[in-house]
Amino acid sequence: MKCLSVVLLGVIAGIVSCDMTCFNSESKRCEEEYGKYLTQSFDDYCRDQLPFMKCIKNTASKCETRFVKEAEEWYAVNVAACEEGSNLNKNIREYVDCVNNATSAANCPSNVRFELKDVSRDESECKGLRKMEECLYRKVKATCGKHAALVFAQMYHPMVRYQLKICDEYGHKN
Repeated sequence: MKCLSVVLLGVIAGIVSCDMTCFNSESKRCEEEYGKYLTQSFDDYCRDQLPFMKCIKNTASKCETRFVKEAEEWYAVNVAACEEGSNLNKNIREYVDCVNNATSAANCPSNVRFELKDVSRDESECKGLRKMEECLYRKVKATCGKHAALVFAQMYHPMVRYQLKICDEYGHKN
């Protein structure tokens, strides 16, 4: 039984490794093709980042990762946010300047970079994701109000959940 457990652990580790090898390789293509834009406005964000997120979502699915659901949720909330006239779109447009100013000046104590491609591969950054999210939420709430903070969380939290699942796949505690 002990031997069988060791074999099963090896097979599972191999599957995880294979999934992540596929995802790492394929997601590099997404980054090269779509991830090079720095957005200056919400309209730029919708134009430039949705194709990147769609590529990541499709890559997670193609590679049969354990974070397909989180990638799909992250993409879906951003599609809704960018859909002209949707409630989320209206709310974001109402608060976007205040939220951007608040998060830019947040001075949150974390070493988390905002480069999605690298965060989940670094254990110390994985550990800082939740702290960063909480700090930014508090800053937005204090600066822009509770409703703006809820809108911020509605957009930001799915990305954090997605990143944390990737961190889990790398075996990083968070």
